[in-house]
Amino acid sequence: MSHAQVKGLLDAKNDVFDAGSQASLRTAYTAQTINRMTVGTGAGGGNRGLPEAISKGSAEDLAALGLPTLAPHAYSISAARMDDLKSKLTPTELQNLNTSRTNQLVSMMASPISRAQVFSGKSDREIARLPKEVLLHTDSGGKPTAVQYLNRNVLDIIIQGNTNDSFMNSTDRQKLKSYITGGQAIGPNIKDMNDWFSTVRGAGF
Repeated sequence: MSHAQVKGLLDAKNDVFDAGSQASLRTAYTAQTINRMTVGTGAGGGNRGLPEAISKGSAEDLAALGLPTLAPHAYSISAARMDDLKSKLTPTELQNLNTSRTNQLVSMMASPISRAQVFSGKSDREIARLPKEVLLHTDSGGKPTAVQYLNRNVLDIIIQGNTNDSFMNSTDRQKLKSYITGGQAIGPNIKDMNDWFSTVRGAGF
C-alpha cells in the first residue's frame, strides 16, 4: 500500500474504520514514512538516521510520524518547521512537542560538545529563533554559554520579532545584553556586538 493510500485511509471518517483499524493503519503509516525518510536518503545513497531525517523532513512527513515518534527527537526540528506544524498538529500536540524540543535543547547546553551541536550548521535566523531558555542559558557558575555563538546579525534578527513565541521580549533581551556586556562571556564576536549596541539600531535592543 502506498504512502498516499495509507494517508487516505487515515483521513477516512471513524464510521468507516473502527479504533483498532485506525491504530493499525497509524502504525503502518508511521513505519512507511520512517522508511521513506531514512532508507537510501543519506550521503552516497546510504541511510539517514531518524534525527537527521526529521531535521530535513517536510511538515507533512513530521505530522505523519506522530508525536510519540517525533517527541524523542524534537531537538532536531527547526523553528521554521515548528511554525509549519501549527496547521498539522492539534494545539495540545504542538505544545507538548515544543516543550520536548525546548527541554532537549536546554539539556544539550550542559556539555560543550552537545552545546556546539545546538548551533552547528544553523543560520543566523535559526539561532535567533532558538528558545529563550537556550539563548539565556548559564552554566553552574552563572557564566553565559550561548553568547559565544551569537553575532550582531543574530541580535538584529531577534529585535525584528515575529509570531514565534520563542522570540525574546524586552526583559529577556536586556538580560541577554547584560550577558554580552557584563564581561563574563567569551566569544569571537563579543567586541563587535558591544559596538553594535552603541549604534542606533543596537540601542533598541
